[in-house]
Amino acid sequence: MRKMILILTIFCFIIGCSEEDTAQKKKCNAVIIDSNQFHNSQSDTFDLVSLNFENECLKIKIRYGGGCEEVSAKLIDNRDIFESNPVQRNLRIVFTDNDECEALIEKNFYFNLSNIQVNNERKVLLNFQGSDLTYLYEY
Repeated sequence: MRKMILILTIFCFIIGCSEEDTAQKKKCNAVIIDSNQFHNSQSDTFDLVSLNFENECLKIKIRYGGGCEEVSAKLIDNRDIFESNPVQRNLRIVFTDNDECEALIEKNFYFNLSNIQVNNERKVLLNFQGSDLTYLYEY
């Protein structure tokens, strides 16, 4: 009987996580293009874990201390385009975590990059402030 309860608990946990991840994929937020917000927005502490392109969105995985409350993230472009090959744009993730818990959590956020495409270019290198990770966005 204990094994059955354990199996059901694990199954429910897995299904719950899958549904949350699927729901999150449907919400592909726009990149904010605003130099003022790029330079002045306050952000809570996080680690940028990975960058992948998935379902027409940039999937950003971050790690943070929390787990009890909702969190949010904005992706902000500072408006500058750096002429190189390929051209480059600087982005900043502004993470809001009003959470006093301290569990180590990883969460995915999804962003539509179409509004940061550069005219007459087929790709742009995205630099993320505070991280060594970059992403070559090809379109």
